[in-house]
Amino acid sequence: MGTVILRRYKKLIPLAKITPSGRSECISVAVAETYSAPLPRFSMDDNNRSEESQQTVIRLLSIGLRLGLITILLKPAMSKALTYERSVSLFDALGIPLPGLMVVIAGSIQVLAIVLFLIGRLEPLAAGALVPVMIVAILFAGLDWKNATVLIGSLAIIILETDRSSFKHQASAMM
Repeated sequence: MGTVILRRYKKLIPLAKITPSGRSECISVAVAETYSAPLPRFSMDDNNRSEESQQTVIRLLSIGLRLGLITILLKPAMSKALTYERSVSLFDALGIPLPGLMVVIAGSIQVLAIVLFLIGRLEPLAAGALVPVMIVAILFAGLDWKNATVLIGSLAIIILETDRSSFKHQASAMM
């Protein structure tokens, strides 16, 4: 283990100095105390704290994304469930094949995703199920901020949860 030499100045001592012209001048001399101290060492605790802080950031981002997606998905999911006939007419007008079945499938996926996001379980599965629904919505209804946000947010959740699970895997491998 390495050490570092530290100096601490204890006090100044006044001394008289005679100049070449014969005058005396007052000077001060510092008296130093020298001691050694161990260098700080990197420990596994520092590494664990770093991983824990990364895990916390990923978890908070995931929670924020889930809450945002729930907010955006709630109205269309409930609309498909509560106004089924109107949703079937809209899907038919957009040219989606089997509009009655597609309303049930899209609505069920959205409601299931909301429930899974709320309880915080199987988030990658819920996000992965939303990706094709949003792609179909973009292809048939056109790109709007809601569809794009849900698609990007779902992909982000898949990536974040994959990173979080890889951190867990690395942490368990280190123990």
